[in-house]
Amino acid sequence: MRTLFCLLLLGSVAAADRVVLNDGSVLEGTVKKTSAKQLMVDDKKVDLATVWLWEREAVAVYVPSLKHRLRAYRVLADAEQLRRCADLFPKAIASTNRAAALDLLEWAESAGLEPKQSTAWRGQLDKLPDHAKAKEDPEPYARAGHAYTDILLARARAAKAARKKDETTCLQLVDTILRRDPEHAETNAFLKTFVSKRWRIGDHKTWLQWRLLILPQGARVITRRHPRHMDLDKAISTWEFMAKYLSDERKKEAKEGKKVKPVEAIKLHGFETPEIVLLTPMKEARPLASFLKYGRITCRALERIFYTDNPGREEYTPLVIYFYQDKESYVQLSGGSPGHLGLTLGHFSPGQNISRFYWFKRPGAERTIMEVFVHELTHHWLERRCPRFTWEDMN
Repeated sequence: MRTLFCLLLLGSVAAADRVVLNDGSVLEGTVKKTSAKQLMVDDKKVDLATVWLWEREAVAVYVPSLKHRLRAYRVLADAEQLRRCADLFPKAIASTNRAAALDLLEWAESAGLEPKQSTAWRGQLDKLPDHAKAKEDPEPYARAGHAYTDILLARARAAKAARKKDETTCLQLVDTILRRDPEHAETNAFLKTFVSKRWRIGDHKTWLQWRLLILPQGARVITRRHPRHMDLDKAISTWEFMAKYLSDERKKEAKEGKKVKPVEAIKLHGFETPEIVLLTPMKEARPLASFLKYGRITCRALERIFYTDNPGREEYTPLVIYFYQDKESYVQLSGGSPGHLGLTLGHFSPGQNISRFYWFKRPGAERTIMEVFVHELTHHWLERRCPRFTWEDMN
C-alpha cells in the first residue's frame, strides 16, 4: 500500500510541496507550518520529528540534517523509478517486448517493488514467448531505468542554483549517483564544473572524494612552494632528492645488465591541518582522511594531557608526515637500514622532523596503520610541540 501511495502522489500533475516521512512515505499538497513541532499537509497533521524533508519546487524548505536529506532524496528517486516502471510495464507486455519488460521488472525490484506486485509482474512476463521482442523505440524504456539518477541530479542542480548555495549536499548527491553509475555522462559533466584548477589533480572523481572526505577534516591543499614553512619545503625537496637518487642508482644497475624495476616520476600531494602536514603521492581519499582525522584527535588529546600555563614553543613547527604508496618506497626512500625498516609499518625520525608510514591493502589494514601512526605521532609531538619540556630536556 505504501508503494502504491507514493506512486499516486508522484504521478500527480499539479505542482505542490512534497514531504518525505521517516517511514518512507511521501505526501504532496499544500504544506503549512502550524507550530514549532507540527506541519499541516492539506488537512493532515504531521509531527515535524517524523519529517526527513519538506521541499518546494525541488528546493528544501525544511530538513533536520544532511543525512536525513540524502535519505529523503533516495526515497523520492526510488518512488519515481517505481512510477515510471509501473507506467511502462503494461505497454511492454502489450507489445510483447520481453527484454524491455524484464528490464522494467528488475529496475522496479531494485527500487523496492513489493513482493506481491513482483510476483504478478513475473506471471505476466512468463506468459510471453522467449523470443518475443517488438520492433519499437527502446529509449522510453531505457529512461525508466535512469529515474534514480535523474531525480538525484535534478536535486543536485537545484542545490547549486539555490540562493544559499549548498555545495556539500550537491556533491553528496553527485557522489551517490557515481557510486551507482560511475560513467553517467551528465553527472560527470556537472561535477567537472566544480573542480578547482588550483588543486591540479586532473581527475574530477578524485577531486570529489578529496572535497567530501579530506576538507571536512579541516585540511587545506598545499602547493610545492609553501609560504609558511621553510623546513616543509626542505622536506618536500628531501623526498624528491631521494626519489631522484634511487632513479639514478637504478639507471646504473640497468647499464650493468641488472634487472631493475622502472621508477615513475613522483608527484606529491600536500595537505595541512593545524596539527600536521601530510605529504604523499597517493590520491585515495579515505586513508588520507584517516591520517588527518587521527592526527587531529591525537594532537588535541596530548595538548589536554600536557596542558600548562607556560608559554608554548616560540616557533610553530609543522609535524611533517610522509605517507608512501607501498612498502618498497617506504624502505628505499627512508634512508635507513632496509633490514630494520622492512620489519616496521612506520617510524619517527627525530633529527628530521619527519614521521614515515606506508599503505598496504589487506583486511584490517587501516586500523593497524592508524595504531602505529598514533604511537609514532605521540613521539613526534613530544619532541616538537610539548610545552612542558623539549626533546633536549628529556635527554
